[in-house]
Amino acid sequence: MSRFRLSRILLVAGGVCALAIGAAAAQAQQYAEPQSYDQNVDNAEQAPGRVARLAYLSGQVQFAPAGEDDWGSVEINRPMVIGDRLLTGDDGRAVLELGDASIRIDNGSAFDFLDLDQDNVQIELSQGTLNLAVRQLDEGANFEVDTPTVAFVASQPGIYRIDNDPSGTGSMVTVFRGAGTVYGENGVSRQVAEGTSYRFNDSALASVDETGLPQPDDFDRFCETRDANYQRYAQQQEQYVPPEMIGGDDLYQYGQWNDVPEYGNVWYPTSVPEGWAPYRYGHWAWIDPWGWTWVDDQPWGFAPFHYGRWVYARNRWGWMPGPVHVRPVYAPALVAFVGGSGLSVSLRIGGGGRWAGSRWGRATCTCRGSVPRGVTSPTSTSPISATCTSIRQSSTISTAITARAARYRVVATTTPIAGCRARSLRCRGTCSPAHVRCTPRC
Repeated sequence: MSRFRLSRILLVAGGVCALAIGAAAAQAQQYAEPQSYDQNVDNAEQAPGRVARLAYLSGQVQFAPAGEDDWGSVEINRPMVIGDRLLTGDDGRAVLELGDASIRIDNGSAFDFLDLDQDNVQIELSQGTLNLAVRQLDEGANFEVDTPTVAFVASQPGIYRIDNDPSGTGSMVTVFRGAGTVYGENGVSRQVAEGTSYRFNDSALASVDETGLPQPDDFDRFCETRDANYQRYAQQQEQYVPPEMIGGDDLYQYGQWNDVPEYGNVWYPTSVPEGWAPYRYGHWAWIDPWGWTWVDDQPWGFAPFHYGRWVYARNRWGWMPGPVHVRPVYAPALVAFVGGSGLSVSLRIGGGGRWAGSRWGRATCTCRGSVPRGVTSPTSTSPISATCTSIRQSSTISTAITARAARYRVVATTTPIAGCRARSLRCRGTCSPAHVRCTPRC
């Protein structure tokens, strides 16, 4: 299990580089192009097709981007990626949305992402408390929370709470609904069942206290309210957006759907001023590995700016999400507009990237590997294979979207870990045998 060395918080005032986009009258929208910055196109092609959305903030919450040691403020709708860290103060709370899961972080907590892709989510909670709502868990997918004492892996959809003892002497796993496995040192494990709370006093799992569900506290009630709201709004959106679309459950509260003959279902925001246009209210932020990424100010401003396309129809701007039955592909900004009287506007960012209106997404590659029976400590020469899947979604505005998938069976290079008794592999790749790398999960 991973261990996180918590650094002293440094509140560093920093400037935010925002690229302003202006607009003229609605029928002749003109969007200013930002100054020329090199979009990180090479890295973007290898980027995972998944992020987490920072959906809610209250109180003091500090943020440190991946690879940086300076802590500062953060805003809602920022996409979070591997290595990003959050630290909540005595009155702080944060909520992250992943489409098929939600992570709620209570006050006094230290959190970061160790891994985040379509098939594997690995979280580190080095102090404090979180609530995890897993709504969908595909076959072979992994959802894991590492603490200084144990690692918890959900084995089915459910609602789970993880607490670290403030003294650092143990961790508690509470299973409100679902089931999972807790792993300790040297490969020991224990199943945890629904309706039970477990306190693990050591990493060897030698001392475990098992009780029923505790009385709900304020944090539990906060999470229950968010679960109820999600169920209410998500069910109303099922006919319009895929369940994996991050932020899709917000749309019903802030807009309405209309059937537009030339585009199909189009969502129109209702809580915006007269003359509103997309990409006006927010800012651009550099987020590796994609590069410049749009962060919108509106509480609903995630899904419409990272999936689908904006259209100008019926004398106002609306958003069409794409097909309901195709898994959506995240993009940092889909700055393409199509509208009446032949209006078609797009915005180029940097020297190499162009988000064109004829594409709904880009190719993404995910790789999974397995450990052959009898191989407990894989090395770089172990005969371990991984399957990589490349998926590209594409369409034109006037035709249905298609999803093309290509599968690759390759022998993966592995990274040995001394003393590791592997139970699975974590693989990454670019759909090329020479670029697939696997690390044993011990």
